[in-house]
Amino acid sequence: MKRLMLPVALFLAVLIGIFTFGIQSTPPGPPHTPTPQEPAPAPTSLRPTKLIIANLPTQNALSWDDVIGASQYEVQMQERVTHHPRDIWTDWKTIGTPTRPNFIHNIDTPDYPITPGTLYQYRVRALDHRNRNPIEEWSNIRQRTVPVPPTPSP
Repeated sequence: MKRLMLPVALFLAVLIGIFTFGIQSTPPGPPHTPTPQEPAPAPTSLRPTKLIIANLPTQNALSWDDVIGASQYEVQMQERVTHHPRDIWTDWKTIGTPTRPNFIHNIDTPDYPITPGTLYQYRVRALDHRNRNPIEEWSNIRQRTVPVPPTPSP
């Protein structure tokens, strides 16, 4: 019976101490006042987004969202070449490095003019302002064929 009384007495002493002195989960001091949460930073993309191609009769006019910190953009294209029995794509070629988020690829573009009736794919990436290294990966890829102009009727 003595063995049982010691744990019961200890339990009662702890219980009386809790009710008498209270339980403190934080050390004494000034009351805690919550600080307002700082707003989350606005999401910024380091990759050109929303690449679009305007439907113009003799050119592909590309535009995309500006990238903070970019001093230039690298615009690349591929063209689909028809071979039997299947079509293939050429290697990606850099066709321009504009400083603004737009570029026009037309029949007069040096080295890589557009051929009406050919399907082209485009992608863009931002280059940093210091050493013109890529900031991030390539944008989404967009495709467009410049239509073949109608032949004039006699």
